Amino acid sequence: MDKKSFLRGFGAGVLFATLILGISCLIRTSDASVIKKAKQLGMTYAGQEETLFSSSSPSSRGAVSTGKDAASRSGKEDQENSAPKKQNNKAKETQAPDKTIQKKETDQKEFDTEKKKIKKDFEKSEKELTIRAGEWSAQVSRKLEEMDIIDDAKAFDAYMEKNGYSSRIKAGDYSISQGDDFEKIAKEITSK
Repeated sequence: MDKKSFLRGFGAGVLFATLILGISCLIRTSDASVIKKAKQLGMTYAGQEETLFSSSSPSSRGAVSTGKDAASRSGKEDQENSAPKKQNNKAKETQAPDKTIQKKETDQKEFDTEKKKIKKDFEKSEKELTIRAGEWSAQVSRKLEEMDIIDDAKAFDAYMEKNGYSSRIKAGDYSISQGDDFEKIAKEITSK
């Protein structure tokens, strides 16, 4: 590779990266839209009126105050300031968990119903099985296991042998549901 092609490629890469970064800077999300989206998702946002730490301003009565005065005043102010906030916080704490618990319960119910629906659809779904002339029941059992219609090929083969189905398997194309039991599958592949 010569220097000229390298520099062209490098320059094109720098221009492309600059273009991408420039576009990403233009597409910034405003604070208002982030807050709006957070509220839609159920996140809480501390308002301006809510202070996290109470700060007491120094008294303007005198330059020097005794330790007892300052301690008693700041203790009273802290008690007065914290009492309403504690009540408000308790009210908020009791409201918020109830909503989240209800939301979790409804989400769990929706999840369970969707899971049941998918399971029913999965059980109802049919797969095409092709059996060729001369295939043994062990081969058919392996095919069924590979297609996820049955869980254990050996158990199905043993069932076929025990109930006399293994010698009556007929060649052909079959539509078999995934929720079918051994008896139904055996009757299906021996009936044609």
